Amino acid sequence: LSANTIFSWVGCADCFCDTHSHLTMPPTLTHSASTTTLHKIRSSHQKTLPSSDATDLSSSRSYDDFLVEQQRDTDSALSVSPLKMKAAVSLPLGSNSASPAKDGFSSSGTGVVAASGTNPSQKMNFYVLIDGISPFILNLNILKNHHYLQIATQYYSELYDGKPPGPIFLSKAIHFGNGDKWFYFKRRATLQVKFQYEVQLRTPIYEELQSCQESILMGKNPSRQFLNVDEVLRVVSLNRLLLLITDPWAPQYYINVFWCTYNSFTEAKVVLDKLKERWFIPDLLKEEYNYSMQQEIFYNTVVKRKVRQRVAALLHDYVKQCFWHFDDDMVQLLHKFAQEEIQGVFPTLAQKLLGVMASTSRLPPWESYRQKKIPKNMMASMQRGSASRTTSILNIPVKDLAEQLTLLDMRFYNKIHYTEMWNQSWSKAKYRHRAPNLMDHINFLNHVSNWVAQIVCSEPNLNNRKKLIKRFIKTAEHLMKIRSYNMMMAVDSGLSSGPVYRLSLTWDDLDESVLAKREPIAALTSTSDNFKKFRAAMQQAYEQGEPCVPYSGVYLRDLVFTDDGNPTFIDGKVNFNKCIQTYNLFQLVLRFQGRDYGFSELPNLQAEIETHEQASKDELYDLSTGIQPRGVR
Repeated sequence: LSANTIFSWVGCADCFCDTHSHLTMPPTLTHSASTTTLHKIRSSHQKTLPSSDATDLSSSRSYDDFLVEQQRDTDSALSVSPLKMKAAVSLPLGSNSASPAKDGFSSSGTGVVAASGTNPSQKMNFYVLIDGISPFILNLNILKNHHYLQIATQYYSELYDGKPPGPIFLSKAIHFGNGDKWFYFKRRATLQVKFQYEVQLRTPIYEELQSCQESILMGKNPSRQFLNVDEVLRVVSLNRLLLLITDPWAPQYYINVFWCTYNSFTEAKVVLDKLKERWFIPDLLKEEYNYSMQQEIFYNTVVKRKVRQRVAALLHDYVKQCFWHFDDDMVQLLHKFAQEEIQGVFPTLAQKLLGVMASTSRLPPWESYRQKKIPKNMMASMQRGSASRTTSILNIPVKDLAEQLTLLDMRFYNKIHYTEMWNQSWSKAKYRHRAPNLMDHINFLNHVSNWVAQIVCSEPNLNNRKKLIKRFIKTAEHLMKIRSYNMMMAVDSGLSSGPVYRLSLTWDDLDESVLAKREPIAALTSTSDNFKKFRAAMQQAYEQGEPCVPYSGVYLRDLVFTDDGNPTFIDGKVNFNKCIQTYNLFQLVLRFQGRDYGFSELPNLQAEIETHEQASKDELYDLSTGIQPRGVR
């Protein structure tokens, strides 16, 4: 018994392994000259079947007679799909040829024999109908009844290359007097049902069946930058997923995805109960495995210990990241479990777990957030459009203005927590309180955009207005240079806003060289190919280790499409591919947190920007028409 086999049994190293029961022909089925032949079956084949499970017809009637009686005037035929053509071509079932048959009925001369007491040369037609599959006919020797069941089951399996979606069972059988047989099979859904979420809640984790296509499916990796493998989990049952993340050799990436998204498909109490179940690894049973003493020692000292160590570590992470999901009963259960179970095996881990439980707040992140109080408006004494404000902005170096905008924005960005992106909280009024920092980040972009538009529209002097626009264009250009993309979008959108854009007399009087400075920004932020250039610029900044404040709108838009366009469950199992996509987008939004620009703070300038009193759309439009009336070009 190899180590890998042991791990497979406890759900560790073999979590990804697809195991299938390959049907084999019984030893008595040795050699025969029978052949499989493809026939066209009339559409009347699918008419209502006799009510009895098995029907014997008189010897004077055949299967063809039965079809004629069912529908005399039917001349149409069912077409056979390419998949069925592959397996239903004429092929000997046990010919003298040593080459293996491609349809799975014969391998190295193995075939079937006639039933005892029958003429080996006598032939019969075996008509098979399986739910959801084009019917087919096999031309065989007369056999015993259980052999027909085995042949049909193996044939069905080989149609799916040995990996059928589930077992089949015989529903109806008609035995014709001339020896022909007609079997109707239905697909058994019990295997699929075992992996559905509701059933998995009631199924102990160690009663999970071996990994198979019904419990775990792999798919192409959509993003190698987070996990450099060809395939990742696509669909998985709940128990199999818990077995996977508690595998000591499982990628940390899957654990991260789980913690960031589990609330979308299950409840906190379910996770705690499943982790506790995983701790109690069953002993090896000698009647199941012929293992040696060395293997038993390995199982008990290595396998069990590593799995339990992973469980204890995950419980620690669970409390640290999601303790606010725990109710009082869960806290008591975990405290008791740490003292009675973990303490005796890993005393250090038990103390760490108890310590983090004592020190971690159970308030949700959005409730523990204390919104920064905005100081009184330091610029309240200034009238909108006053010369002092214009002079102030024009006297500020472009570099200083760009850097202070970036520092202010970075404060909000660095505080964003991944939970603020759950369930599209930022876009739903009733959930926005759960995304305070993300909303600050978004609102500050709108705040700066409004600030730029108001300053331009408040300036009555044409020359000063031109200077202000030129100053803001250069500011946006510098923001792009230092990769402060959120503020670059804010300044540029302020210049592109309706009240500013309509000032044609001002824009027409600007030099072409000034206007040309906006072209690289327009190219970078182009929506073509789904913001391809913008995404590439942010990715390049990340790979080069440069500080950056991303324009989160690109990724938040992706999150909406991912959330709305993908089901949480597929056939009752967790759509883990959706979880992976969601986690990857969380990472794309938050990956620049903590990268320091090293800019110096200028408190007075920051206060002027931050405490700006926003003008409404109507107020901005009135300011704009005041300096260039409607109809003036």
